[in-house]
Amino acid sequence: MNKKSIIKFINKLIETDYLDNVSVANYQLIKNILEKGNLIKIKNFNKIVRSSEDIINLMYDNYQSFHDNFFTFVSKNNISYQNIRNELFNSPTFDENQGIELKEEITKIKNKYSYKLVIDNITINIHYYSNLDESLFLNLAKILYLFIKTFGVNLQVYNNFNIRFLLIDFPRILDNKYQVNKKSFENLGKKGYYNNSSGLTNFHAKELVVTRKSGIIGLLIHELIHMLGLDFCLNFEDMNHTNLENWTSIWVKNNNINDSNNIRSFIESICNTNSSYFLSIYNAIYLASNKDKLSRLFKYFFYIETIHCYVNNVKLLNYFNFDDFDSFFKNTNNKIFYQNALVFEYVTMRFFLIYQFYKLILKYLIKNKFNQLSDKYKNYEYQERLNNKLVKLTNSNTLKTIFNNISKILKNTNENNIYIEYFSTNLKFN
Repeated sequence: MNKKSIIKFINKLIETDYLDNVSVANYQLIKNILEKGNLIKIKNFNKIVRSSEDIINLMYDNYQSFHDNFFTFVSKNNISYQNIRNELFNSPTFDENQGIELKEEITKIKNKYSYKLVIDNITINIHYYSNLDESLFLNLAKILYLFIKTFGVNLQVYNNFNIRFLLIDFPRILDNKYQVNKKSFENLGKKGYYNNSSGLTNFHAKELVVTRKSGIIGLLIHELIHMLGLDFCLNFEDMNHTNLENWTSIWVKNNNINDSNNIRSFIESICNTNSSYFLSIYNAIYLASNKDKLSRLFKYFFYIETIHCYVNNVKLLNYFNFDDFDSFFKNTNNKIFYQNALVFEYVTMRFFLIYQFYKLILKYLIKNKFNQLSDKYKNYEYQERLNNKLVKLTNSNTLKTIFNNISKILKNTNENNIYIEYFSTNLKFN
């Protein structure tokens, strides 16, 4: 991997019109960072690529096994704004008095399309709250098929699961590079721009909800990771979940995090990091004309997603006026960071996890056969060890250099790229 080949790959994807508008902006920003800085190397990158070959090939074969007749239309019904809010459990979260634009987007939706998806001997119920878009409907169903077919331990558990998509154009954005006042970040959440929830998975109620069209592939994969236990949380022995408790105190104590912070869900950091990985695999599968191209495509997509994870964290902490690594980490002079949604887990914790993805996550996923061998004791011990390792990474000079270099480039660029989607890549389905 070298800068020239990565930039060439980025240019080709943009030119061939595979990416939606937000992804184009993300790729152009990553290209700018690569052109103005040194090549950012990824730890154990070749080992990640080699170790992923078996699961990529298995997922490719499962994806190819899909037939259109697995996916059948059931009904079309009119639906109101309030019924959408009720059926999607008030997701996305926002304040209806302040989130006028988001409310207007949801109000535009007048139809609910329901389909059945058959996977071996089970049926998944899929509901699209949207204008008719048969290509998008089908391709989202194929993602569901791919992940449930590949990772569905005890498949009957997922029979009659409800998957709900609210397909509105409302990308995640910041209102500026820097907050105007101490309420700015909270107001982003109230308006539904960012710092709010856009999806949920309730395993025992058999409900999964995704509520944004922008970044929808990554968001769907994120929720599927929860649903399928690919986050070291769900175990299939007793069908219960493990989420590390009392892990936040050391982060709050040693860094510029406000005591009223709402940092609370450790497994979200694992889930969002694994989402970047599995999204890279899916992108490779979708674009590969044959198996020989899978590894190369995965390599480029995973590299781009990793850089995007770094950029996302810099944008987030820059918004709070932390312009360099040491102004936030191992520093307690300005304890202002807070959140309403779980952005610290999604973004800042992922910054550390993706840096040592093989050592911290991938080798344990492979050892566990991804989700087949986990139990609640293994999951808890793994999470506890992992948190201790992540805390130590706040001393990393390499991550400090990466953060500071990206921050300088963002500060000096004229482009006011305020998009802050969790994933760099959202492919267009043509």
